[in-house]
Amino acid sequence: MRDLATVSGESVKQTRILIANMPGILQEMIAAIVSSESRLRIVGKLAKESDLVAAIRRTRADVVIIRETHEEDDVDDEALLICRRSAKMLAITKSGREAALYQLRLQRTPLGEISADGLISAIDKAVNS
Repeated sequence: MRDLATVSGESVKQTRILIANMPGILQEMIAAIVSSESRLRIVGKLAKESDLVAAIRRTRADVVIIRETHEEDDVDDEALLICRRSAKMLAITKSGREAALYQLRLQRTPLGEISADGLISAIDKAVNS
């Protein structure tokens, strides 16, 4: 169950975000963007993908943000399958300029160029798809 946050005086469920497999500076940039939205909450950060499956289980993340090491189809299928049924995996390309959404149905949806607003929009698309 997601935690509650107050947004404009109303209680809303917080979206739980796990950040993994990216350099610290990129993690911090993403964390700063995500933290600016009270309805989003960082539940974990991993420098490497090696503990991703355990982290997904432990944090019960709604969205997992990872860094692809190649331009396409380079996401840990086991980690994606371990994600809770409603969880989504948002991958930032190696260049750091674009994002893609992975879902349990193993479909990659290009989301285009990424920016601060684009990251928040991509998280919203991931949660609402």
